[in-house]
Amino acid sequence: MPDLSPITSADVGGTHSAPLWVGIVDGVPWWIQPVDEGTRYALVRERDGEIIRLSGATANLRTRVHEYGGQPWVALPGGGFVYTEWADQRLYSQTPDAQPMPLTPAPSRPAGLRYAAPMVVGDEVWALREEHYGDAPTDVRRDFVAVPLDGSAAADPSRVRALGATGHHFLAGLRLSPDGSRAAWIGWNHPYMSWDRSEVVVADVIAGGFANQRVIAGGAPTAEAAGDGIAVCQLEWQDDDTLLYLSDLTGWFNLYRHPIDGSATNLLPIDHELGGPLWRVGQRWFAQLGVDRFVVLDHSHPAILDAAAATLTPIDTGALSTWGAFIAADGDLIADVAAGPKHVSVLATLRLTDDGIRLSTLGGVPALPQLATGEQLSEEWLPTPEFRWFEGEGGVRVPAYVYRPIGPGSGAPGPAPYVVHIHGGPTGENGSTLDLEFAYLTSRGIGVVVPEYGGSTGYGRLWRERLNGQWGVVDLHDASTVATALVAEGLAAPGKLGIRGGSAGGFTTAAALTTPSPFGAGVARYPVIDLVAFASGETHDLESQYMASIVGRLPEDAALFEERSPQARAGQLHSPILILQGLDDQICMASTTERFVDAIADSPVRHEYIAYEGEQHGFRKASTVRDAIEREYAFFAREFGLTASEPAQ
Repeated sequence: MPDLSPITSADVGGTHSAPLWVGIVDGVPWWIQPVDEGTRYALVRERDGEIIRLSGATANLRTRVHEYGGQPWVALPGGGFVYTEWADQRLYSQTPDAQPMPLTPAPSRPAGLRYAAPMVVGDEVWALREEHYGDAPTDVRRDFVAVPLDGSAAADPSRVRALGATGHHFLAGLRLSPDGSRAAWIGWNHPYMSWDRSEVVVADVIAGGFANQRVIAGGAPTAEAAGDGIAVCQLEWQDDDTLLYLSDLTGWFNLYRHPIDGSATNLLPIDHELGGPLWRVGQRWFAQLGVDRFVVLDHSHPAILDAAAATLTPIDTGALSTWGAFIAADGDLIADVAAGPKHVSVLATLRLTDDGIRLSTLGGVPALPQLATGEQLSEEWLPTPEFRWFEGEGGVRVPAYVYRPIGPGSGAPGPAPYVVHIHGGPTGENGSTLDLEFAYLTSRGIGVVVPEYGGSTGYGRLWRERLNGQWGVVDLHDASTVATALVAEGLAAPGKLGIRGGSAGGFTTAAALTTPSPFGAGVARYPVIDLVAFASGETHDLESQYMASIVGRLPEDAALFEERSPQARAGQLHSPILILQGLDDQICMASTTERFVDAIADSPVRHEYIAYEGEQHGFRKASTVRDAIEREYAFFAREFGLTASEPAQ
């Protein structure tokens, strides 16, 4: 029987092109758009309903700060923009009808000086600079710096002026007060991640630098804090003397107003997440619309927070239900990246009018994804995520999204093979936006279920901290809970349960296949595989002490690291595994993954390893995405007793 699904690997590759880093310039949205099959990131803008490319054909606007990157561009007054170039990580100025001009000096080490979140201040651009001064991934210094816009620092490094942010190893979110007299930013230190404990720092701007620095919010837990610390994920100035920020003081990211010489006020105490984990420098979950009116992301859905009325009103965005942490506002215009369960990510705008709020996208909201053939995909091939709670041991309820096999080729109703998808992070979440990788599988008869396991965001600090000290236990427990529940319900076929995931999801996948579990096959993409190595320098600086909270500390907890590590249990591999790895990955390094591959080389259990040249952490090239999903489906089809040319029966 031929493969009936119209969703091809080329279609999957085409959806890995979501817009990023939105801004509004002179009333018009600008944003970063992946181009050239995801190999390059371009700055674009909207004009007369069309997307206009602003950056040059060879430019690649992407920063490596914190390795996960951040805001790589800022507009210049009067036209043009400043950006970070991926190839060398230097700042460049691009003005109309001119060639890009380097603003920062060439580093002595490749990509040794990296810049993110630039902002124009007079005749300078201020940005976060990350300096890699040694051979170890953790040999890093950070500061905010001022760079002349005339290009003089490109040849004279002394022209780059450090602004003097002290007291924190990690920095993000620099903002100047409207009158330029004060600066504020977010800082944190190891062993904490930003969502564990981060602080709001305020400083006076004197003689072009920072003075009188003081912490005014966040950090260590207080008597009123719900959890093991207080985190801040975004801040803005409301006026010269007042800050706005998102803090999880109550255990939920809420919006606060804080006069810098006074006390903070929660503008709407609510058990909702209005913020999230600060993985990338410059993420934005809220924007000001007025003194007491804000657009916020309520668990990724836009809403209007009216502090005076103490209300939170969801905005009707139709099929585009999930919005990204790139929200921007200017006057009555709001712009962001939006997607839905059956809609790919697009640049969307909301216009506030006297008659209500008007939603629009370039060309209108597409009914369904467009296939590589140019045809519109029929809705019958796209699964509708079903949000459910699954009862686990001890009364713990695990939230999850179930994607049932769907389409004419999905076979007769009855138990089907199911794959549990483990999202990355582990401090992250999957949500319910369209994923054509899922649809590629479900349209061929393989169901997918996505647990928002303990440690996931969107459900408050206490759910996130449920993973503390328990990585490799709670995540695997929750994955097993939803999988076995589907079998008990008759949705999933006994003996045909798989597991998949990338990064932290790759860790849980490998852990499931090297310890007793219900999973009979797994696909691990760029996995965390050796916990001891990960905590001992074989990863980048940002996550080098991540294990301190979710596993333990070395050397005192060495036995625990060994017990949880798939590398140490390689000889216990009990089910087939497919490992997919980018060779340029600086987070989950290929050398570490390949030690695990070597350790299972003589295993009688089937295993495959595929390495991709030029790929970092997370596959971006369309060719890689196509190859990866083809190999994954063929792998699961074989292990589940299907064939790659036939749907499930």
